[in-house]
Amino acid sequence: MAVALSILLLLATTLTAIATNSSTTAIVGWVSDPAGQGMFLLIFSCLLTLGLCVWSAMHLNIPLYDKRPAQTWMRNFKWGLIGVVAPELIIFAAWR
Repeated sequence: MAVALSILLLLATTLTAIATNSSTTAIVGWVSDPAGQGMFLLIFSCLLTLGLCVWSAMHLNIPLYDKRPAQTWMRNFKWGLIGVVAPELIIFAAWR
């Protein structure tokens, strides 16, 4: 899903560049960061915000007493990653 969103973002930027510049046809793809906010920082900030929202919305069951902290952290990380990539899977797991 993240790859599809990235491709959609690149296509939207390309079509916008072609539509606004009618006299010359210049295809614009990935743009390096200028002094302000560039494409990498925009995508990174969106993914960070989405990850923090998913992390704060996750309410997993309390882990068993014999689980190590690393196992608990990996379990939380796994569900957080699933929540960023496919949030509907978390809804289905909670509904079940």
